Amino acid sequence: MSQPQQNISFDKIKLSGWTIHLNNAFPAKALEALVTREDFDGVRGLFEEVTASKFARVYKGTIAFNGQAHKLYIKQYLYRSVVDFLKHIIRPSRAMRSLKASQMLAEENLQSPEVIAMGYQRKGPFIAGSFLITRSVENAPPLTTQIAKETELKNKRQFIRQIGETIGKMHAANISHGDLRTGNLLVKTKEDGWNFYLLDNERTVKYNKLPEKLRFKNLVQLNMLTDKNLTNTDRIRFYKTYLKKNQGKIPNPKELARSVSFRTKERLKNKQKPEA
Repeated sequence: MSQPQQNISFDKIKLSGWTIHLNNAFPAKALEALVTREDFDGVRGLFEEVTASKFARVYKGTIAFNGQAHKLYIKQYLYRSVVDFLKHIIRPSRAMRSLKASQMLAEENLQSPEVIAMGYQRKGPFIAGSFLITRSVENAPPLTTQIAKETELKNKRQFIRQIGETIGKMHAANISHGDLRTGNLLVKTKEDGWNFYLLDNERTVKYNKLPEKLRFKNLVQLNMLTDKNLTNTDRIRFYKTYLKKNQGKIPNPKELARSVSFRTKERLKNKQKPEA
């Protein structure tokens, strides 16, 4: 069972050459079975690879221990280049940055998948590898899938307002998401609305003051959402709700809206161009 992210504490352990920060509510024996692949008093299901960026490998599967099944995702981070590898002499691993970002989001009452464990391995001064294990958010499709299901007008309008509230709250807290593609926002339906879970948080950062270029970037990324039932009025509805959370923080809201719309249309046009 998932627990509130802000209530999670971690134990630091060493295991098979890895330094691991383990959610202390998760059984250490089960983690050991995942890392070392040894037998244990439980059941480890098949972990299958799922689609991810070329700089990561992601696997999903189930592990059962003491009668409880844990549906998990394991993300292994890969280096983008030699320079990226060398940078990690002085900076935390991507897995560590993702863990810290999840904790930071929780402090602002923003949601992300529960972190089960974060691990890294050093070779001298270098981080040779890192991984993050998170609990699966069940029955929570990506934003692109969920918005197509919201065909009832009243529900769709409220749904769009809640997206605006969530992203507005994030930016009002001076947080920029590293990659706010619509696939990085999961939606879980509840009785009185929806919960939104932010994924891929290794580049999610809290600033003393949110840089306007990052506000713009996030809004364009989210505005790339396309659906046959999504109208310009819906986009305005999102923006008005977003602005309520950021009153006094945006010098020229109308100009920002025009710029976001123009840049989005450019990106969509380029995306639709046939390859030569």
